[in-house]
Amino acid sequence: MKFSKRLLSFFLAVLMLVSTFSGTVFAESNDLNTQDTNTEGSVTATELKGKVEGNKEVFTFELPERQAQRRVRRAAPLNQGNDTIVNLTAVGLNGGAFDWRALPNSEFKLTAKWKTADGQEHSKVFATINAAGETQYYVGWPVDGTLAETASIEADFDQNIMIRVTYNAGNGTGIPGGLLFNITITELAEPRANVEYVDPYGRKLENTDLPTGTMPKVTADELTDVEIDLPNSSKEINMRESELIDEDELNTAANGLTFKVDGKTTNETVTIDNKEYKLDISAPNAKQIGTIKMIYQKDVLVPPTKDDGSDDPVAPADGYVRLTFDANENKQDGITGTHNNGLYAGKQKSYIDVKEGLDYTNANLQAAIKELSTTGTKEVNGETKTFAQKAKAPWTPTVPADTTPVAEATYNAQYEKSAAEQVTELGGLNPQTIKVWKGDDIDWAKGVAPKTTDKNDAVVIQSLLDNAEVTDLSKRSSAAQGKFEGKLQVKFGDDSTLEVDKQWLYVWEHIVKVDDPTDPNSPKEEDLPKKDRVKVLFEASTGVKEVKTKGTTYAKNGTVFQDKDFPQDITYEDGYKGPVTWTPKDHTITTKAPNFDKRKQAYIFKASATKLEDIIGPVDPGVTPNPDTKLYWTVTFVSADEKTGTVADENTYYVLKTAKKTLADVTAPKTTPATGYAFEKWTPALDNKTAIDKDITVTGTFTKGGTTPSDKSETPTIDPVTEGDNKITGKGEPEAEIVVKDKDGNEIGKTTVDKDGNWKVTVPADKPLKKDDIITATQTEKGKKPSDPARETVKGKLIPPSFNYLTLTLDENYRGGEITHHDVYEDELIERYLYTPRRRGYVFEGWSYRSDYLDEVRPGDRIYYSTTLYAIWSKDRYYDRDEREEEPEDTREVLEHKAYMFGYTDGTVRPNGRITRAEAAALVTRLLGIESIGAATKPMFTDTPSAWYNKAINAAVQRGIMKGYPDGRFRPNAPITRAEFTQMIAQIDNKPYGIAPFADVKGHWAELAIGREYQAKRIMGYPDGTFRPNAHITRCEAVVILNKMFERNYDDMSAVNAMNRHLIKSFLDLSQSFWGYNDMVEATNDHDFKRRVKGRIEEDWTLVK
Repeated sequence: MKFSKRLLSFFLAVLMLVSTFSGTVFAESNDLNTQDTNTEGSVTATELKGKVEGNKEVFTFELPERQAQRRVRRAAPLNQGNDTIVNLTAVGLNGGAFDWRALPNSEFKLTAKWKTADGQEHSKVFATINAAGETQYYVGWPVDGTLAETASIEADFDQNIMIRVTYNAGNGTGIPGGLLFNITITELAEPRANVEYVDPYGRKLENTDLPTGTMPKVTADELTDVEIDLPNSSKEINMRESELIDEDELNTAANGLTFKVDGKTTNETVTIDNKEYKLDISAPNAKQIGTIKMIYQKDVLVPPTKDDGSDDPVAPADGYVRLTFDANENKQDGITGTHNNGLYAGKQKSYIDVKEGLDYTNANLQAAIKELSTTGTKEVNGETKTFAQKAKAPWTPTVPADTTPVAEATYNAQYEKSAAEQVTELGGLNPQTIKVWKGDDIDWAKGVAPKTTDKNDAVVIQSLLDNAEVTDLSKRSSAAQGKFEGKLQVKFGDDSTLEVDKQWLYVWEHIVKVDDPTDPNSPKEEDLPKKDRVKVLFEASTGVKEVKTKGTTYAKNGTVFQDKDFPQDITYEDGYKGPVTWTPKDHTITTKAPNFDKRKQAYIFKASATKLEDIIGPVDPGVTPNPDTKLYWTVTFVSADEKTGTVADENTYYVLKTAKKTLADVTAPKTTPATGYAFEKWTPALDNKTAIDKDITVTGTFTKGGTTPSDKSETPTIDPVTEGDNKITGKGEPEAEIVVKDKDGNEIGKTTVDKDGNWKVTVPADKPLKKDDIITATQTEKGKKPSDPARETVKGKLIPPSFNYLTLTLDENYRGGEITHHDVYEDELIERYLYTPRRRGYVFEGWSYRSDYLDEVRPGDRIYYSTTLYAIWSKDRYYDRDEREEEPEDTREVLEHKAYMFGYTDGTVRPNGRITRAEAAALVTRLLGIESIGAATKPMFTDTPSAWYNKAINAAVQRGIMKGYPDGRFRPNAPITRAEFTQMIAQIDNKPYGIAPFADVKGHWAELAIGREYQAKRIMGYPDGTFRPNAHITRCEAVVILNKMFERNYDDMSAVNAMNRHLIKSFLDLSQSFWGYNDMVEATNDHDFKRRVKGRIEEDWTLVK
């Protein structure tokens, strides 16, 4: 409908143009819009689009240059000297007579503007029209080519006028180029309205009373489908701003617009944001701007005074009843008073208007009454006395506070003595001890309290104290610790005062020990401030038997403990010594830390001691003396006669007194017999019959005529032996005989050294090796005497360092939500493992240490104990339950991991078994993808014949990852030690310099590599503070390290949605409860996967191969 009207208007304008200007003499134009078929030439008719600029409407057009003269017929000739014709048509409301008063000054004014190439701007008012018809003018358009830009005409504009313009451009014979403007001005009904937000008395609303949120629509009955948002503050609106406006409908609205808000009209109410507004909309008027008053129906109002200069209020607004509060007492010769605050401050009466239907429980009414206060005066014995309003019963009759409906009423003030006198009569004030931390601000108001035990009297006193100012007359501060007595002054709201003496201030350092039984002056817990008070406990951990404390320690939240603040009385476990290490490393006391025990309501520090070495040596006592004679026995090896033979300078051992060692646990130092002598024996013998329970001197004797050094076989070596091993291996001279015996001299087995210098003896199944067993091996070479026995102590099973890992559990905290577990290092940043979960219909608020409210994990928080974090949710109020979310497309890249560790033919994978040097080479070259670069058939070492591991060893050596031994051997089947494995991964990792805190790596050949990898958190040590670099690494320990290096991470959720997950390999000796189960699964299975979260290493497996 609207489109048809506009189209009709346009065609009428074109028709008017053709009929009116068909005979004008103009030259041809290439941008012709309409053709006049009655002329010899052509006529250009262009409709111009107006642009509103302030109170003007601007029409811009292209000005033609002068063309060759050409005589044509025209309907209205252009007079000599003129260059512009204006043909004005005026249409009134609903097609009636045009009301020229609708225009400024009842005239239609036109101004021409253009700019010439010389930079001059030209402006000329060329037409002032007050009647319809055709008029000619001279403007002086620059048709000689000097026009710099487009030209324009400006018409005075008003919102109740619609202007439509078309123009024709041409050039007549002998006459300058002329323009014809066909202009139609159409009178419209006034489309504007002033929206005013007022109270029932017409006063402008405060910002707090204005609406917020979704605003209703403003419509007009005369306009079809036109609506605009009601503004949320007072301002003018214009219906013509709607894109759906039809000016023809505005023209036909001869009686003006009938405005409505949310479809409602005058005296109806609209509720916006729980606020009720009554409508007052002006009657329709086509000539005037409308008014829409939004009258806020507030519960409680203070009415304005009349305009006659009196103190009387205006009459109550419709729908309101009035309460009058008179400051004069309602009795003869009573006290007269005035109000202290509000609109009627200084006046006898104050008024509150209340919306009909409310009762006295209304919170806004109660607040308004509470704000009222009066001050009374009376002449007493010629002196004017001032009286305060009663605190208990300020008004008579008593103002209800129940569901009594509000009706018109008057209340009179009641007066009593000063606030100080009232307090004194009601029992007075008691001093209260104020307790603060050193440097804290002091709130002196907490130093006084009502003395009475009567609850009602106490409430009255407290109400007076709430409006009082309390100051310290003794000038005390919290600058230093101590207990300080002083006097306070209480100044009440009526300026009356009371003094309270014997008031104490307790100031405490930020760390305080209370209830110390050895200190009679020790403070009590109740002496400390409750605010920011945190209990601190000190508990024993590794190597510490007891942490002795006197009393209980408390600290201010946020305090950082220094070394001097920790307990010094520490009792150590046998084999341990100080200094202790206190964990967590961050010594800041805070209730937000993971080691704050919510059950004990205490921050807990744990003390760990340093493990003492059981045996130190052999050493040169002149270089390395006994580190502590209270802790270590000294075992010294000497020669009975140095003429017959000598003992090496490194001839001394220091044995921990609590280690319960025997001489079988020490290895004899090197001896050098004199020529013609041979070593015979040590006295006492190096067996388990001699306990090291005192300082011992072991004497070596040499016999003449014995076996010369050249006739005696070399002592073989025994590889480290672990409890439960079924084989004993070592090195010796090829083809020599090896005899292995237990600590009692019973033969375990004998063998012959192979050509590569390796030997191996099988341990009988009925005589398994046990921890601390002593094993000896004697070698007899062909043509020589048996060697001195080599000794090796059987070590306990190497328990995987699971204690180095803590468990971080993330619980999404709703039924059906995920629960994930992460093995993390102690002191690791928690935020590395956090992610943003999703839950339909809820907003994720954050990860919390509590499951029932947000105790938020902060940036920088670290983990010191196994911890569970919970997702906290709030309802999404914008969530549409009927809306169905589409499953987001999974755009994560699919990656592949190849297995790099394999099981054995017997169905085991031996996670606690040793890993050989050849196997270690195979693991890293598979992970690096370089296994194939090594020569497969050409051994690089004398002891690596063509075998399965040749490629891997050659590749590892060529890349500088591993090295052989100086004698040309690689020892492929020798178990690799923790130091050797760390050195190997350090060649790959290329991490920066680091220092490891382990007591047993200082001066070790792999110290630098161990420091680097510890700093990179690839490796960890043992609770006793050692790394045990010479111990053999297990297969699982190696896998854990390599998985971290190569960002391979399998967890309990990884294979949930994997295809063929039933193909995940299982092994007879690998249970899901095993500490390294997940890492072994990752290493032994080919699989495709996607990273669970971008930038993280957790895997979601898609396919098991």
